[in-house]
Amino acid sequence: MKCSTEVIGILLMLASGVSVTSQMAISKMIEEMQWPYWYLLASSCLMAGVVNALHVWCLGIACPQRKDIKWVLARAVFENFHWIGAMLSVIVGAAPGDVAALTSIDIIAAALLGLVFLGERVSILHLFALILSVAGALCISQPQFLFGSSQGAGESPAGYCIALLSGCFQACSFVCARKSAHIPVSLLSLVSLLLSAPAALLVPLVQHEHSAFGVVMARPWQAIWLLLTLTVWISISILLPAAGATRCPAAVSATVFTAASMITGYLAQTVLFHNAPKPLKLVGAFCMLCSVVLMAIRCQAKESEEPSCAER
Repeated sequence: MKCSTEVIGILLMLASGVSVTSQMAISKMIEEMQWPYWYLLASSCLMAGVVNALHVWCLGIACPQRKDIKWVLARAVFENFHWIGAMLSVIVGAAPGDVAALTSIDIIAAALLGLVFLGERVSILHLFALILSVAGALCISQPQFLFGSSQGAGESPAGYCIALLSGCFQACSFVCARKSAHIPVSLLSLVSLLLSAPAALLVPLVQHEHSAFGVVMARPWQAIWLLLTLTVWISISILLPAAGATRCPAAVSATVFTAASMITGYLAQTVLFHNAPKPLKLVGAFCMLCSVVLMAIRCQAKESEEPSCAER
């Protein structure tokens, strides 16, 4: 039975990686169709939050204690910054596969933050993983001061920076999650959803974006369909990793999730956006994946002694 449970967990994490990458691709497609994407996203998060709130109320889950509130809120804030940052990086020009690879730096950043805030030990494997991550990030982003002006058309250095920052925010959320591990997942998800609605509205406000709501009024049924699709997709993206991570080792979860995100990301950018990755970018993605595997080996070695260090 243990084997079958782990297989189910692996499949759930595989589906989670696919759903997250698909959401990034969908966000770019909706934005290119001139729909008010961020306002649709905020509305979808609010709808999903209401459904989750009813679920929490039916289960009779109590509010967290005062000492835990700061960690619950901090986790939700960092998780939303990670989520919004990943989608924003794709919208401003970074390729979905590159974003999936760059955000995998979160597992390295989580180890360093764990050293500072949780007193966790850092081994030589962490150092090798960090070197691989830096090398992979350079191969993917190809900064001009190293590679000249050879970047492909439509690719955005700002998008790559946002993707790396998104991974760091995810690492911060991991640390906060360790501090709130005893809080029910449904309650953590509810707080994240309630904060994601105003977080999504920050992007158009900062960009001084005036979205044309005329398309919504002209095609209300299509707007409703998009709203429901985003709501279901957001709910799936939240539930899948929570369900998968509890059914298989954290090291396996991290590796499967990262590999699935990278593969589907590069498939999406090749098939949907006609932007096949160049060999150097694939080398960079492989380096990022190897760094995750090294971290997974480290986590697997001490998983029986302490809580997982690479929650997904």
